[in-house]
Amino acid sequence: MENEGAVQVMYNINAFKREPILAVVGQLQFDVVQARLKAEYNVPTELERLPPVMMRWIKGTDKAIEELLSRSEVIIARDSRDGWVALFSTPFFLKYFADKNPDVQFVEISES
Repeated sequence: MENEGAVQVMYNINAFKREPILAVVGQLQFDVVQARLKAEYNVPTELERLPPVMMRWIKGTDKAIEELLSRSEVIIARDSRDGWVALFSTPFFLKYFADKNPDVQFVEISES
């Protein structure tokens, strides 16, 4: 489903358990993912909504990115192509992290 563009899959780098984080544009896409997993693989799923509402890919050196703090306002993750991703709880925290970390860029569209 990720290859079809229906969902982005990423993993929190600071989580104790490797559980996928699914990012979509709207609630309907979550419903489609669950229905397809059930119909095509007979896998029932339970989704838990996370507070972040904005996703940005992170561009910069690994060292600069690794120095970003994961806090309740942001989740630092890796996508399925091993790209760096930040999930922000509000637009304010996107601006805050961008201002406090001039060595990295937060971009809307991944180049990979």
